[in-house]
Amino acid sequence: MLKMAFLKYIKMKKLIFSLVFPLTFISYFLFNKWWYVSIIDAIDVNMYGFPLINCSPTLATSMEFEYYVFETIINVACFFTFWLAIVFTINRFIKPIFISNLIAKTCLVLLGFYLIGFTYCSIEFNTRFYFKRDWDIKIMDSGFEWIWQSPPTPDLNKYRPEK
Repeated sequence: MLKMAFLKYIKMKKLIFSLVFPLTFISYFLFNKWWYVSIIDAIDVNMYGFPLINCSPTLATSMEFEYYVFETIINVACFFTFWLAIVFTINRFIKPIFISNLIAKTCLVLLGFYLIGFTYCSIEFNTRFYFKRDWDIKIMDSGFEWIWQSPPTPDLNKYRPEK
């Protein structure tokens, strides 16, 4: 009985490292939510992140981005929990999942490309990292997008009508 439980633990651990982690970061990269916000005492900008805002353009220049570490950790944890629940449910109740080495290595290679690309962009474009966003915002609009889509350009007359 103990040996069987240990084997299930080892198999689930392998599924987590070979399937859940890559799916977490790949879906985190591909699926996003845009938020059109008004920063209190500043300009209106598009911010990004799902379920929390974890990325925004800097207020100093248009070519830099700011990432908020606390919100990013929460977002990644939500994606990880989602994929872990799906993989665990399928593996336990529907059909055991057997990952071939080719699929596992492909997922890990895609994860590696994503992390290398993110690191390169962070270094090259002077990305700023803050632990938490330190200003208040007013959310005016939001929507979901895939990485190949661009957020819609907001109609400024809708949010800031002329008086």
